[in-house]
Amino acid sequence: MNLAVEAKGKFRNSRNTGMLVTLLLVLLTATLLTGCAAIINSDSAILDSTSHVGSEKELRNAVNTINGPTVIVLTADIALTDSALSIPEGREITLISDNAERFWKLIGTNNQATISVNGILTLDRIIVTHVKDATDSGIRINGGKLILLGGEISGNTVNGSGGGVLNIDGSFLMMGGIITNNTATGCGGGVYNIGGSFSMMAGTIINNAADVDGGGVYNRDGTFSMSGGTISDNSAIDGGGVCLVDSNFTMSIGKITRNTAGHWGGGVCMIYSTFSMSGSEISGNIAGRTGGGVFNLGISGNFTLSGGKIFKNTVLYVTESDSKDDIKKDISAGAGVGGGVSLDYGGIFDLRGGVIFGNTASNGDGNVHKHGGNMYYFGAKESTVICMGITLVTAVLVVAGVIAWILRKKSKIHTYEVRSKFKVCNSRNTWILIALLIGVLFSSLLAGCVFMMNSKDTILDGAIHVRNEKELRNAVDIAV
Repeated sequence: MNLAVEAKGKFRNSRNTGMLVTLLLVLLTATLLTGCAAIINSDSAILDSTSHVGSEKELRNAVNTINGPTVIVLTADIALTDSALSIPEGREITLISDNAERFWKLIGTNNQATISVNGILTLDRIIVTHVKDATDSGIRINGGKLILLGGEISGNTVNGSGGGVLNIDGSFLMMGGIITNNTATGCGGGVYNIGGSFSMMAGTIINNAADVDGGGVYNRDGTFSMSGGTISDNSAIDGGGVCLVDSNFTMSIGKITRNTAGHWGGGVCMIYSTFSMSGSEISGNIAGRTGGGVFNLGISGNFTLSGGKIFKNTVLYVTESDSKDDIKKDISAGAGVGGGVSLDYGGIFDLRGGVIFGNTASNGDGNVHKHGGNMYYFGAKESTVICMGITLVTAVLVVAGVIAWILRKKSKIHTYEVRSKFKVCNSRNTWILIALLIGVLFSSLLAGCVFMMNSKDTILDGAIHVRNEKELRNAVDIAV
């Protein structure tokens, strides 16, 4: 039996009411689906719109006209014919290839960076390069932000600084990809960071070259942090891997390896900078004069090693073809020294942990370690090595010994005798003896640190100290 509902003098059957509700629901669903389809397919979508481009005109139009965060998918190589591809301030663009197996190229023109970033740009599976014989940076960041997820920045040559990436007061986050085969006639073959921030979490900076400093990375007046990735096989005059000038560098994970510097710092060259290394490794780097692993110059230069390894780095300045007079000049100039770490004129080395081993500084006749195989510091009145590990351990031992002796003296417990086979020792005398031994140990270690820090010229690992020409010539002739 159908139930009737009375309202304002009319009767409506419940079956008809159910059909009406169903019809309304269908109309509402259709409307919502139509709206969603319109949003997804609109060329001016607001949220994460996607545009496929295969030509320069389409690419520039997508960057400049689509509002909101935009994903631009390249479907072919695109050569820029007029100017750099500019990412305007306020825009958030992602460039990506439509093919996971083949990365499409974005090719810059002469005397123009391939990409200029004023807004936010994310790159993945794109190769940023230049046409043959063209010159300029691959990417120039002008206060904007670059995020590299994958792909390559390669084959760029600049008459100046920043072959791969030139970051001016901006932000560069490297989470993957590779920066390779870029060159600069100035500094920063791979990356030049001035006044900005560069954070390397993954990826590889490899086979880049600078005619001056910083084959892999050059960091000036900026911050550089490395928590992953590899910087390898780069070359420069100073700082084959990394060169720091008036800047800050922190390294916790990753590798700086197989880089080459003609003069200072095969792995890292510090000039009036701060470098904190808590992990990772610096290995297999080569310097032509000093600091195969790390070179630290200047009274404001502070290198803190609390973890990680510095090993198998080499200084190879003095060669077999050098005469004895050449060797004399090289040694007197502080050259061919400091295979692992080298400090010069005020540089501070704060050693809190980590290991330095297997580094060499060759003198040309096959002998090593005569000129600071693992560590060398010159002019120690200005340079300092802080023996944090020795100082802290010794301090703890001394304090513990003194406290124990005081407690023993104040104790109400009667002294007892410890009988041995030959003699009897009073426990109070035993405590005094222990305190005396700790004091002697502390004095010896302190004297060693004071000697290290006040010696005019200190070379670790089998050093020969000379103060005049006669001693120098004799050392060169007879040293083995």
